[in-house]
Amino acid sequence: MSNNSNSRATFSVIGSVILVLAAIMALTFFVNGLDLANYKFFGPKVEQTRRDIFKQSQSYNDGMANTLQGLRHDYMQAQADEAKATTDAQRQIAHAQQQTIRATVEQQFGAYDTSNLPPDLQSFYHQLVN
Repeated sequence: MSNNSNSRATFSVIGSVILVLAAIMALTFFVNGLDLANYKFFGPKVEQTRRDIFKQSQSYNDGMANTLQGLRHDYMQAQADEAKATTDAQRQIAHAQQQTIRATVEQQFGAYDTSNLPPDLQSFYHQLVN
């Protein structure tokens, strides 16, 4: 009889351990589900805030200014090429380069707050888009 009761006690302990492990797994699954629901609700707001902060950062504005500075250099080079062109084909190529740079500036800086740019680059930007 004592052997039978030891066997029952062992099965009871093993069953309890398995039940506790299953409960922990179910609780973990439930918490992960809540985390996903939480991210679904708050995730877009967090990402928008992160994007807004990045757009106000010095590195972003410096990068945009450097990009526009490079495009201005290329545009001025294309203007110089057009001025010293000796054939119509050379003039057309230089003019096409200017139009491409203008379109690039409009596309890259269309939604950018150009008041963050230095005055010379602001002037260049407004000259191109107007």
